[in-house]
Amino acid sequence: MIDATQQPQGRRWALAVLAIGLPSVIFVLSHVILEGLKLQLPEWLSLLLAWTLALTGMLGVFTTAGAVLVAIMGSFVGSDSASGKVLMWVFAGASVLALAYLAQVRL
Repeated sequence: MIDATQQPQGRRWALAVLAIGLPSVIFVLSHVILEGLKLQLPEWLSLLLAWTLALTGMLGVFTTAGAVLVAIMGSFVGSDSASGKVLMWVFAGASVLALAYLAQVRL
């Protein structure tokens, strides 16, 4: 049974997976804003989104792999709650889906 001292451990693993897998999701968001919506953005914002797109596109593969590895490690922690494990895999899955989107993009 999980007591109150072990409960935040699952949240820490889930937050770690979220933080590591976030660059791929940020890539998708910045690509949709720049290319998909075709908005007239100020030059500074367009430049910022272009740099964000470039950096997260280069790092997305590595951070998604890291998020999946952390989710695997977090799944084997015995003191983790089931909801924490599900949350970890939801975040890792979102990062993998964003990576699949990244693979389809031609820049």
